[in-house]
Amino acid sequence: MSRWAAAIDFGTSKIAVVAGRLDERGSLMVLGAGQQCYAGYRDDEWQDVEGLEEAILSARKAAERQAGRRIRDMFVAVPGEYIQVAFNRAEVEIKNRYGLVTREDVEELIERTGDFDHPHGYVPLHRTPVAYIIENQTRYKPPIGEKARYLSGYVSHVLAAESFVEDVGTTLSNLGIGVLG
Repeated sequence: MSRWAAAIDFGTSKIAVVAGRLDERGSLMVLGAGQQCYAGYRDDEWQDVEGLEEAILSARKAAERQAGRRIRDMFVAVPGEYIQVAFNRAEVEIKNRYGLVTREDVEELIERTGDFDHPHGYVPLHRTPVAYIIENQTRYKPPIGEKARYLSGYVSHVLAAESFVEDVGTTLSNLGIGVLG
């Protein structure tokens, strides 16, 4: 069964909206796309808020025409200017009686890496394990089922400027568009 998805991307001078279907494997078949030029943003500031709303609606309308379906909710791509990345390391003791790494151990490791002071004005968006370490050996896939006393690893945390998240969330909400993520 496929699912419908749409996303909006804010470039420095252009807004793009894509819409399509996600199949069972997570591949996206694009059915519609629209783009519209706008004044953009500079120095953490939108240059023309009214023009921003018009550009969003225009890009959405073009994508809807091509896809033949109304877009009510979208995923939002955050421009690089508003992103920071932090890499953190943590360690957990493997406590089950067999000494095997479990999914819960991996989840605890990821949670522990989130314990850091975020830069002021930034909020967490996403986190992804980069590497796991068992017995001084690096693994790039979760080592579930491997024997170990300790599991350590590095996790990448993507942070977004709170001002961008709030501005875009408010603007889309005012236009009757929901934010999926």
